[in-house]
Amino acid sequence: MNHGSIKSGDDLDAACGTVGLIPAVIRRHERRITSSLSGRISGAFEIQTPCRLENGGVVSLSRIEGNIRDFIGTMDSLQPIVPVAFVPAAGAASRFLEPLKPLAQALAKSLTSGNGDAVMKFVREVIPKDKPWPLPGALGDLIRSPAAISGSGKAHEVLETLSWPKALFPCSRSGVTFLEAKSREHEAFRGNGVAFCGELYVAPAGRKDHFKTSLDGIKSGNEGAIPHEVVEQDATLSTMRFRRDGSFVCGPDGKPSVVPAGHGALVNLFPAVRKSFPAADYLLIRNVDNVCGTSPEVCREVARFCDFSSALIRAVRHVRRFASAHDWGATGLQGALRFMLSLCPETESRKFTPSLDGCLSAMAQIQRELFHSLPGGAGGEVSGDELIQLFSRPVNVLGQVQNSGKDVGGTPVFAVTPDGKREKVCIEVAHVSPAQVDSVLRNPAVATHFNPVFVASELVDDFPAYSSDHPYWSCVHKKFEGEDVFYHESFLYEILGSSSLSNVVFVEIPRSLFNPHKTLDDAASASVTFAR
Repeated sequence: MNHGSIKSGDDLDAACGTVGLIPAVIRRHERRITSSLSGRISGAFEIQTPCRLENGGVVSLSRIEGNIRDFIGTMDSLQPIVPVAFVPAAGAASRFLEPLKPLAQALAKSLTSGNGDAVMKFVREVIPKDKPWPLPGALGDLIRSPAAISGSGKAHEVLETLSWPKALFPCSRSGVTFLEAKSREHEAFRGNGVAFCGELYVAPAGRKDHFKTSLDGIKSGNEGAIPHEVVEQDATLSTMRFRRDGSFVCGPDGKPSVVPAGHGALVNLFPAVRKSFPAADYLLIRNVDNVCGTSPEVCREVARFCDFSSALIRAVRHVRRFASAHDWGATGLQGALRFMLSLCPETESRKFTPSLDGCLSAMAQIQRELFHSLPGGAGGEVSGDELIQLFSRPVNVLGQVQNSGKDVGGTPVFAVTPDGKREKVCIEVAHVSPAQVDSVLRNPAVATHFNPVFVASELVDDFPAYSSDHPYWSCVHKKFEGEDVFYHESFLYEILGSSSLSNVVFVEIPRSLFNPHKTLDDAASASVTFAR
């Protein structure tokens, strides 16, 4: 493994240019990694308390359903707030296909030796007979008839199939792929009132055409299908591998070794979404392997989540418009403030007068009790300009399911950041001490909710906060070609779920909207309803 030394910023910039990386971003990554390895930066957050229904950290849509309907009723004459479906699908199938690693090794060996006995043995002894794994194309043919594949030219085809991303594999016994499942779900949700203006799928590098061909086939014959775009996980979503001494790792070609920079890098695509789908107001983000299906209950709950998200975005936009114009008596402003006050915990101070002081007081309460962007309590003066600036930030709504006790991952909490700032955040395990992982995250009696990746994220004209010097990243340590390497990875749902960066609300959604398929056994056992 080759190594590139960094003697100056120019050296790093030049290296970035050879692989299309953005020098300013990589310099920030290198500084953070160096500081992390030297101990100058601590990545741990201190959880003060999890967000729950009873402390106002999680909002119950059932409790405020009437308020949502009333506010939506005032918007009938206005342009609708519409989403674009945003599907991160660049993940490799390594975990999903873990049981098939020996098969790949046996096939590779058979190509050189001409002996397919190991392939035959794998199929005979490893593949489940009661619930066979749903596998595509030549790979499925091999499982059904190994003798026909062994020694034939199809072995290469099988090996190529084993390199496919997860999105192209069947997600259930029906043979429907993860990609097709997402497309069918979006069409069904649109039929139940979610007015998608488009879909955007994020594919692994080099797989854009494969995804497009698959999606074109899925949508063939449906003239009214939701428009779709595919983008690749390119250099703008990537970073370099570094060694402990600060040098960067190079490949055999002498160029830097590039690695995906984590889901947090997906925020770099948000401006492009606006260009591809100008009518879009927000992203509805769901992972490709969360297979909800299209049952009436699922469609109803997705529509309810989107109705709330649209109403909240509308309300905040009303505040931006009328408050910036100092039109404190505007009917639209009054309705928006009353709606958002109804989402705050029960309090007598919801009532306000349509005056400058009354509106500013309501805006401060909403930032304090709904978005949690201000310290608790009534103290602390906040100027009108400061409040207008707070409301200018994007609106993000993160659905939260009840924690089963087995859900360890993104969790809504009130926490203190490494630099001592108290905030509401959807925290990842990488930023929690082992003691608090056990005492808080793994205890459903304490951490009552869990992030299933069900997010509405407003599209705005500028996203400076998302690319700022925030703490929602980690220095990842891996083995690469036998060497210890380190690289920068950021966390999308900490970025979108931070009260420091956005007007974020956590809302409770049912577990019917969280049905992840992480393994082949999940797919073999799945029985999911899909509308045609």
